[in-house]
Amino acid sequence: MLLRFKEGLIKVKILQVLSNESEPKVSCSLLDKEGQQKEILHIELQDNGLHIYKRTMEDEDHYILPPIPEIDSLIKEIIEEVADELSVETIIYKFGQDNETEDLILSSIWHDLEKLALAASKHAAVSSEVETKVVIGIVKFSNFIQAATILRKEDSFPLMQIFADFSTEPHSIKLYNEMGQLIENRKEKVDDFEEYVKSLVNEDDFIVIYRESIGRSPSPIEVKYSNGATLYVGVIFKYIIGFNPDDALMPKIKNKRRLSTVIRGTTYVDRLSESSGVDVVIGNPVTLDKLDIETQKVKKRIRRTLLKLGVADSEIDYFGADQTVLREIKESNPWMLLVPVGFLILGSTKKEFEDFASRIMMGPTPDGMEILDEEIKRNLSNMFVGYLASLEEALILYSDIDEEVSKDE
Repeated sequence: MLLRFKEGLIKVKILQVLSNESEPKVSCSLLDKEGQQKEILHIELQDNGLHIYKRTMEDEDHYILPPIPEIDSLIKEIIEEVADELSVETIIYKFGQDNETEDLILSSIWHDLEKLALAASKHAAVSSEVETKVVIGIVKFSNFIQAATILRKEDSFPLMQIFADFSTEPHSIKLYNEMGQLIENRKEKVDDFEEYVKSLVNEDDFIVIYRESIGRSPSPIEVKYSNGATLYVGVIFKYIIGFNPDDALMPKIKNKRRLSTVIRGTTYVDRLSESSGVDVVIGNPVTLDKLDIETQKVKKRIRRTLLKLGVADSEIDYFGADQTVLREIKESNPWMLLVPVGFLILGSTKKEFEDFASRIMMGPTPDGMEILDEEIKRNLSNMFVGYLASLEEALILYSDIDEEVSKDE
């Protein structure tokens, strides 16, 4: 992929990964048998993307990647690729100088979807090779978040940046000036984000660069059977977002089988069979502090099916249910609820698996979201919405709402 090291450059035993507690920075150092340490990789989030510095004895390479919602997965993939190429025996993760952890933990700023989306839009504008006075980089960062950067081609700083959150009505629109200062925070309905952004440009000579950063899909494991058959297997987790008034009882799903059928239909995936398809496993509504426990219950049900398929649980990456993130959720307002939804995917070919995974990651179409929303409200509660969010999206959304509620109080 992007990072290549020369074979035999350094004999490595340990790769130490240090995640900064307060800044969006991750550094990786090699520790050899003699105890010598050398920084070999540095990853940092800046206003125009994810900067990756790879150092060897001879030179330094620098790459810039567009951020994605599942930023943890991207950073870990880069680190593990380096470890694999250098034949590292052990990876040691640290969060801060002294706090050793089981897995990669990132500071909270890495999970600021607004910063990530704006950086992705600037990356789209800056990296474009077009002849024009003004470039507009627009990124669909998730199903409900879009961002834009308006940039003069000869400049490195933007004329304006726009962030839009379409998860609420009216929509939340933020405008930033060339110094990165918030100049407007509006609540208005925007039917076409691209046209909205173009209306802010006082220049006829401009080009729009449009990109999507919906997210990455899991890599399947390949299961070979004695009869010659091969299956490609993986799991994706999504979450239904909801709210619960303080004096209300915890809502319950009336008919999970019907809801799973509607979810499968609106994401255009087939019912699970022996050779392919998707099994939708739905948990119960819980507050955020109980999400780890409820997610484990969903995983347990998925494991039963995996066992029948002859797949070991240890081989499966539960994409979208990062155990480290789930365990970090210590506190929760009682009115914030999530329903974990596990998608067990089987493909008879890798392409079929990727097609299923892509549809799940993208979520329902606008028409499908309307159908799903109606079913969720009928089957669960009017306080839930027909949107399948990633864990990162859900946590950021609740954090923003909690912040607004605290201000009002």
